[in-house]
Amino acid sequence: MPEPMERHDEPPACRYCGAAFAGVRIEGAYCCAGCAVAAGVLDAAKLAGRAAGEATSCPVGDGGGGVDPSIYDDPAVVARYAVPLGDGAHRVHLSLAPLRCASCVWVLERLPTLVPGVTDARVRWHPAGVTVTYRAPATLGAVVAALVRLGYPPRPVEEEAEDEARRLRRAELARIGIAGACAGNAMMLAAALYLGDGFGMDAAVRDVLRTFSAAVGWVAIFGPGREFLRGALAALRTRTPHMDLPVALGLLVGAAAGTWNVVRGSGEIFFDTLSVLVFLLLVGRSLQAWQQRRALDAVRVLRHLVPDACLRFEKGRWVQVATAALRPRDRIRVEPEGVVPADGTVVEGSGAVDEAILTGESEAVAVARGSVVYAGTINAGGPLVIEVEKVGDDTRLGRLGTLVERAASSRARLVQVADRIGGAFVVAVVTLAAITMGLWWTTSPEAGVEHAVALLIVACPCALGLATPLAVAAAGAAGAKAGIYVRDADAFEALRRPRTVLLDKTGTLTFARPQVAEYLGDPGVRERAAALERGVPHPVARAIAAAGKGAHDVEAVHAERGARGVYGRVDGRDVAVGAMDFLAARGVRLDGPLAAAWAEHTARGDSAVGVAEDGRLAGLFVLEAGVRPGAAELVRDLSARGAEVAIVSGDAPEVARAVGRRVGVVPARCHGGVTPEGKLAFVRRARRPVVVLGDGVNDAAALSAADAGIAVGGSAEVALRSAAIFLDRNGIAPVRAAVGLADATWRVVRRNVLLSLAYNAVAVALAMSGRIGPLAAAVLMPASSMTVIASTLWTLGRWRP
Repeated sequence: MPEPMERHDEPPACRYCGAAFAGVRIEGAYCCAGCAVAAGVLDAAKLAGRAAGEATSCPVGDGGGGVDPSIYDDPAVVARYAVPLGDGAHRVHLSLAPLRCASCVWVLERLPTLVPGVTDARVRWHPAGVTVTYRAPATLGAVVAALVRLGYPPRPVEEEAEDEARRLRRAELARIGIAGACAGNAMMLAAALYLGDGFGMDAAVRDVLRTFSAAVGWVAIFGPGREFLRGALAALRTRTPHMDLPVALGLLVGAAAGTWNVVRGSGEIFFDTLSVLVFLLLVGRSLQAWQQRRALDAVRVLRHLVPDACLRFEKGRWVQVATAALRPRDRIRVEPEGVVPADGTVVEGSGAVDEAILTGESEAVAVARGSVVYAGTINAGGPLVIEVEKVGDDTRLGRLGTLVERAASSRARLVQVADRIGGAFVVAVVTLAAITMGLWWTTSPEAGVEHAVALLIVACPCALGLATPLAVAAAGAAGAKAGIYVRDADAFEALRRPRTVLLDKTGTLTFARPQVAEYLGDPGVRERAAALERGVPHPVARAIAAAGKGAHDVEAVHAERGARGVYGRVDGRDVAVGAMDFLAARGVRLDGPLAAAWAEHTARGDSAVGVAEDGRLAGLFVLEAGVRPGAAELVRDLSARGAEVAIVSGDAPEVARAVGRRVGVVPARCHGGVTPEGKLAFVRRARRPVVVLGDGVNDAAALSAADAGIAVGGSAEVALRSAAIFLDRNGIAPVRAAVGLADATWRVVRRNVLLSLAYNAVAVALAMSGRIGPLAAAVLMPASSMTVIASTLWTLGRWRP
């Protein structure tokens, strides 16, 4: 064990990590169970001899689950995740829970000492993970087992996507870093030159500074700025001018003119302005790339909804295997509360499956022999034996991920509009520059070149290029303060003037889980029914159980999921709770006032559950997924904007219509029983622009395909990643605030575009008339950007919901 770290003159401290005790000690010497376990593991592995104080906090992660690490030695799993390097070596990327401190890295990088055959372990801090290189006798399962023992349960990830994403991010950050360094140095050199002009500077020193400035500028343009040059070259080859073309033209002409002025020793050199321009444009492009990465991460989240391991029937017994090793016709067993790993058909058992992750249906769906179940759904009943039909990307969940990916990559309307504006802009600028040079050439060739360069510099599309992304960035910052996160500028336009709005019901207009809205009958019957339902893994059972508080003697509980009910004995009485057909099958007489009330609620589309006691109907629970406050006002506001508002839900049609009546949606636009694919079809058929509000995996494809997908507070992670706007606060009020933010943003966008166009019109006229030269043009160009920035901050910097 490590030597004790506490001293007699200091408060007692944990023997492992050195943290002061907070009143609790494990084995008398450790601050937590994690430290005790880690110390034991490290001591056994002869890794505990660290210098006192090296660790800053407990290095143990979130603990391991019940998955047998040997499943990762399956050849199908190794082939999917481990990359062969030759000579029997393999490399694998393992995703981890967030790391807590530097000692986590220290422990993880000691894997070569823990596991014979592991030759290298490199830790990533964010996203947390470790890349391990190993060869025999080590195996992937042995590596996973070692990490689980240390308290860092890993999950393999496919290397190709991981490496490509990391390579692109590194290249992007490198370009921004180099551009920022060039911009900073160019500005410092420019400051020295401007001060030298005012206070006198030796000509030789001045020439040296101008030469250095030119060198820094050319590095910025042909280093990180070559991205714009490549884009401009491609535009010329394909004869489709876009925004890269005027940017590249301005950079090259400005740099050429500046270099000529450096050589001849007089005139403005422009390199400070050009370097800053490259830096700002790269930052804007990086924000756009970040948005696209977030959208495509939704597919990875969908894959992680399926468990890594499952039970497969092999040679007369159930064996834990990797989900990646499943094949069609395999038989698997899913325990209660377990996640179904593949699409298939139930061959043994009956019960209920919670399909809310796919369909949004608030109640579990009864299943029996012959029923089809889908990957990612949750077994809410007894054990099920399933014959596998589809695995991996062929499952319904996998196909949904493909839909999300395709829909996310198909949205580029604002980019296309900007390119069209840029095409017209560059043609106009080049034409006007040629005209300017021709008009002045007859007077003085030098004047012609100077005024043409001034026009190209002053008409650089910096302000025009910043008008929309700057407004969106400011709106994102303002929205984030209010819990509104925006990833796609297209959403603002759609949200401001929607033609169609599709609303999910469960979790969006209503709360996610059913609640008891009303109880009819004897209060004592209610208490006994609640006691009977306690411990039954079903959303309705949980809602009824929450309606009672007392302690009761409960015995012989039997939940018949396929029959939608539960029965047993409570306080010596026979009690049954369930649907109408369930109670009827048990011989309960369904007559009297309670039966009439039940029929009335059913006709209205309400969910109702009856309680029978000793063979008679004695109570009635009316359930509802309560409508969120403000839902009706939201529907009214959206309708006032000219939108056709519809409910598209996985719940039953009558339930969707019942909610529609409460929030003001006409019955003809209340659609129930809609699958995820059906929701996507609604988006594709609807009048554009389309706004979708949702919260679940079943909404992900529709959210991604919509012009403005909004994931409300409490949404599934894949919905958050698929949506253009997501809200981290529950309720309808943030949705209405997002609409207000969209209005404010587009007011700013229009104003910024008008200001930049007005600036260019005035500046071009001044350059063509010879009123300004390149120096004045270099001063005016950033002034236009500052005007756009001031316009944006004036409105969005002060925005409040």
